[in-house]
Amino acid sequence: MRVVFLIRSFLYYTGQLANAMADQGHDVLILAAHHCGEFVGSAGGSDLHNQFREFLDPRVSLKWAYMPERTLPRTVVSNLKCIARLMKLITNYRPEVLHLHDAADYRIFFAAMLTRRAHKLVLTVHDAELHPGDSPNKIEFIRPWLRRMADGIIVHGEDIKRRLMEVSKTPEDRIYQAPIGGYLFYRKWLSDDDGAARRNVLFFGRVHKYKGLDVLIRSAPLVCRQVPEAKFVIAGEGPDWPRCKALIEHSESFVLHEGAVYDPDVARLFEEAAVVVLPYIEASQSGVLAIAYGMGKPVIVTDVGSLPEVVEDGGTGFIVPPNDVEALAKAIITILTDDELRERMSRNAYRRAVTDLSWAEAARRTAEAYAAVTARRAR
Repeated sequence: MRVVFLIRSFLYYTGQLANAMADQGHDVLILAAHHCGEFVGSAGGSDLHNQFREFLDPRVSLKWAYMPERTLPRTVVSNLKCIARLMKLITNYRPEVLHLHDAADYRIFFAAMLTRRAHKLVLTVHDAELHPGDSPNKIEFIRPWLRRMADGIIVHGEDIKRRLMEVSKTPEDRIYQAPIGGYLFYRKWLSDDDGAARRNVLFFGRVHKYKGLDVLIRSAPLVCRQVPEAKFVIAGEGPDWPRCKALIEHSESFVLHEGAVYDPDVARLFEEAAVVVLPYIEASQSGVLAIAYGMGKPVIVTDVGSLPEVVEDGGTGFIVPPNDVEALAKAIITILTDDELRERMSRNAYRRAVTDLSWAEAARRTAEAYAAVTARRAR
């Protein structure tokens, strides 16, 4: 099947899915905004673009498209030219499926709409609705239009599907499920030190209030009473940093990495972690969990969104109630003090990253969704 991924974000996600689809015999083109923000390599500009090309399977085609500032367009002409170029690149490739992410961008929206008759439209919805505290952008109204236009919608869990049906009134027979594959490519930066002797507790990613970092920080004194050598490593960027840092009582138990983290450093953080903690108050699914599984690390997640659907409680980690400091501390202590359990969970996490939560499985189920929408369109 011939597929075009038209994206302005989720670069690593799309690249891994495209690689797996190419490996299964599909013809794939990634058409990406030149400023695609999900790729955090060790370079910028054309060097960054070259790094991503090297990341892709040679069978995957790649084209970069210049897109002016998304929310404050400088001129009408530049944006019309952008839409026309996107349309030309799409029609020249003659895809059977145009695959978008649920990200509001009017250039992508119009390019998809104006080429609508030439392909099936599939949309990946990562979040059924905005997370608490997230501000809608000025063109958020495009999101429901994309959902209505789509021949099929792919989500990453049963809970997300349920919420999407409630929020967007999307018919169940237009929603398909596929996993987020394990982020195995970080393993290329593995060193000889697997962090087995460390007791690092890692929080990684966006520092927003709904991520529950404050709950993890409040659990630290309870953990350190039982495991004095425990270190709480917090890495990422976001607006909740000042509030969370003010909650830290014993700074010697914390290692803070505030700001963007480059890929080799991401790999190092996960490699040195004994456990990765996702203490979220609200969630859909998580790329952080996909990195942890790809690096063979146990996780502790809260019972929110679709996170529990991909965690084996006691097998690949633990599931605890949200906002429960004592339950979170107990789970962390259990993993830090039981080497055999931690090693078994690590093996199980990696096993899932290369089996039922692999990109090969994601590609297979995505292709099934394509086939289903093609058959429905034919009828």
